[in-house]
Amino acid sequence: MTIKKYKVIENYSTTEGTLYQGEVLKEDNNNTLEDHKRLKDSMGKVWFVPNKYIVRIWTFFGSYFIFICDNAQVRLSVRLIVNNKTENKND
Repeated sequence: MTIKKYKVIENYSTTEGTLYQGEVLKEDNNNTLEDHKRLKDSMGKVWFVPNKYIVRIWTFFGSYFIFICDNAQVRLSVRLIVNNKTENKND
């Protein structure tokens, strides 16, 4: 089983607290809300986060990548995350 990870791309505040940009969350497979993901933070707290606040992080050979499709300009932006620093690779 692969654990899906997501990164917060914009601060998200609720009455229960705030998720800050850059935080990494793990998917909890019990999604019940449309256009939201049920995720857990590093402390195990469950969050229902709208899809517009998160991006999926992919792992290949020990490196983390974020794939972002920009429909307006029809290009794929790939960000390689190394030691919490981001390198942009654009096609």
